[in-house]
Amino acid sequence: MTARSSAEEFWPFLISRGHVTTYRVVVAPQFLCEADLAGLLYDLAGGEPTPPGHGRYRVVRGTAAGDFVLMFRVHLGESEGGGGRQGAPLRDEHGRRIPVIDGVVERVRRFDPTTGAGVLDEGRRRCRQRFLEFWESGDGSRPPHPSAAFTAARTQGGAVRWEELPEYVVARLASTDSPLEGDGDSGEREAEPGEPLGGTVRWPRRLTVGAAVGLAAGLAGWAVSRSHH
Repeated sequence: MTARSSAEEFWPFLISRGHVTTYRVVVAPQFLCEADLAGLLYDLAGGEPTPPGHGRYRVVRGTAAGDFVLMFRVHLGESEGGGGRQGAPLRDEHGRRIPVIDGVVERVRRFDPTTGAGVLDEGRRRCRQRFLEFWESGDGSRPPHPSAAFTAARTQGGAVRWEELPEYVVARLASTDSPLEGDGDSGEREAEPGEPLGGTVRWPRRLTVGAAVGLAAGLAGWAVSRSHH
């Protein structure tokens, strides 16, 4: 029996909020948790609820955990309905419906549009219990639950009409011996889900020793001129 390709390995994630707690990453791929990058999902996934049969994806490059592709849907949360009945809408303390953002991450460099709804459905199923625990506990201090990968036939389920979101790139500075030339911050920040993002995070050109000295001299001159006024 031939082993399944690693290209068919998917990691579930889920973002939502509680009745009174703010939005947070509830479930994140284990490899992102280990790299302390689970919060990056906050920037990358969100938006208005997706229509039936639709999904969104975003290619992510250059993170400390490598390149990957996010695929997700957004829906309005509901409580568990017994006997196959639809559950009651989940609402925040102001009575507003609560969106749930769930999907999968694939550790590849390119998106494959043949990925079917069955992959997203399986990702949602695997996050369901963790979301219910989060909702019922009302505990907003819990860290994201690390999810394990699952394997699935890529095309299972119905076809998805995919919406492409801008590629997200972390451009890292080249290493150097100069103490003034470092990688600095990673550029990966947290924000409210659905906040528009530019497609690329770019860093300024590295600060050379000569440029640093010139900048320091200029600032010193500016400070002196200000003191005479």
